[in-house]
Amino acid sequence: METKRTRSRQIKEAKAPYRVKRKAASPKRSPRKITLKWTDVEGATEPIVLKKDGEPVAVVVKYEDYRRLDAARAGHRQQTWRELEEMLAKVHSRTQDFSAEEVEADIAAARQEVRQQHHALRGRR
Repeated sequence: METKRTRSRQIKEAKAPYRVKRKAASPKRSPRKITLKWTDVEGATEPIVLKKDGEPVAVVVKYEDYRRLDAARAGHRQQTWRELEEMLAKVHSRTQDFSAEEVEADIAAARQEVRQQHHALRGRR
């Protein structure tokens, strides 16, 4: 038995320098428990906002409300894409009268103008 204890002590002592290099353990905080009863959720007429240190971190909503919000978000996304496609169609219809060389020249001139403005702003600092 003595040899086993001595041997385990030797192993621990050999590992000790590595343990010293590790970061000190941070003090453990006990997790805060939230008591939210099912009746609170069922009877809620508005979303329930969960806060941590006074700051909102999550919202509990009824599933039907979530589905409605998700559908509205998807509809908004589709509307945004439609608007973008319409805007691109307008841009393409306006640029049909210009050749590719004219468009490239305008782009190069705009880039040069932006670079000059940027350089002027950097010089003021």
